[in-house]
Amino acid sequence: MSVRERDRLAAAAVVDEKLVRSIAQAWGELKVKLARVFGGPAQAATSAVGADDLAELRSAITHGASLGMIDHLVRSWTLERTRPRLERFAEQAQGLATRLGKGEVAVEIADHGVRLDPTKFRPFWSAFAHVVRNAVDHGIEPLEERKVAGKPAQGKLEFTTQCKDNAVVIEMRDDGRGIDWEAVRVKAQGAHRPHATRDDLISAMFSDGITTKAEVSDVSGRGVGLAALRDACTDLGGKIEVESEVGHGTRFRFLFSLERQERMTSRIPRSFGAAAHD
Repeated sequence: MSVRERDRLAAAAVVDEKLVRSIAQAWGELKVKLARVFGGPAQAATSAVGADDLAELRSAITHGASLGMIDHLVRSWTLERTRPRLERFAEQAQGLATRLGKGEVAVEIADHGVRLDPTKFRPFWSAFAHVVRNAVDHGIEPLEERKVAGKPAQGKLEFTTQCKDNAVVIEMRDDGRGIDWEAVRVKAQGAHRPHATRDDLISAMFSDGITTKAEVSDVSGRGVGLAALRDACTDLGGKIEVESEVGHGTRFRFLFSLERQERMTSRIPRSFGAAAHD
């Protein structure tokens, strides 16, 4: 049964025998989904359904959410929370900063309850590690350089996932030295790539072989990491935005548009008081 049919059933004023059978069928389908979520230990570990999820479901029902919306909410429980992913990236960043002699790095995480399909997003998360390493290696300055620049000794990273408008947005921001756009321009020009505009430079930065790192190391400098991230993002129909100012850090933003009927694939916002009546 489609979401539209379920919504029509929920709004119907007359209940006949055929309608009752349809409702029973819809409820049966929903129970199957619930059984999958609360099934065995392995499923429970993957879903990680907590008290906040159940409270959200209760709120949805209380505010008159349609059966289709409730169905979407329950299906979202089988997806993967982004917070554990972001926490692992935070640990990697902190470990790398220590190894590179840059001291401790403060990390802030705001996941906004977002969940994503672990299978579809696995290549993206694997490639996302490159931008994290670049932020620590290229972006965050050594302690003395930060001191001269009047910055706190401790570098800072921010990881954010959120549902905004009709997209899932994944962001990473650092408070480091920022991107040397002139260096990128020179590299792009040398590689015979467009370099007249900021968009040209962003495109060049995510191309194979373009890097502003003077030396290749086991951390970065080969000019392939961001190209891999671009490819993973493109495969998901995503869009890349970069904001950076010399001396004031860099923000990488990845946006993944969702069809209206698939918005719940990421996560329903915790605002059923308004959403239930949209």
